[in-house]
Amino acid sequence: IAHACSIICETVECVAHVTSTFKRATLPILALTANVYISQQNELLAAGMNDHIGKPIDPDQLLATLAKWIRPSKTSALETTIPTPKNSAPMPIPDIPGVKVAESIRRIGGNVALYYALIEKFRTNQKDVVLNIRTALTSGDLKTSERLAHTLRGNSGSLGAETLQKLAEQLEKNINKNELADLESLLNQIQIEADILIANINLSLAARSS
Repeated sequence: IAHACSIICETVECVAHVTSTFKRATLPILALTANVYISQQNELLAAGMNDHIGKPIDPDQLLATLAKWIRPSKTSALETTIPTPKNSAPMPIPDIPGVKVAESIRRIGGNVALYYALIEKFRTNQKDVVLNIRTALTSGDLKTSERLAHTLRGNSGSLGAETLQKLAEQLEKNINKNELADLESLLNQIQIEADILIANINLSLAARSS
């Protein structure tokens, strides 16, 4: 529900609507966010959410949190037939320097194909992120620039690109606090890191296709 710091108010209103519409005792509400500030997490919990799961998602934390709040209404025998897996060569893990690829693949259940899809989506959606943030800042649209920084932080973290993730996190914090004096230097660093990451993603995707 909580996608970014800039939509906390809308999220609070959404939670209030859900809790007034459904039976509160039987409807746990979990926030899935890229680690918003503690004060904002508390605001979401105060609005009626039961718990918070941070991104990038850790499977152990996800399962533990879900198990904490979700209980089956009744037990039943498993009727689904488990298909026999087809024999196929394992998909090679992408080689992206400076990125914790193996750890990120573990977080998504070992799904290498999904990781390839994530990096392909990243290079498409984030290739102009610095330009878009600069445009938003120039027009005084802090809400959009903060949202773009937040999205970059979450997406970088999902890939395991920790350097870019930390830079995007700092940018998001600066915009949130209206500390705009030194943003140009930070944006230049983000541009360099993003360009390197996307170049390496291109090489990985090309190697996969060859």
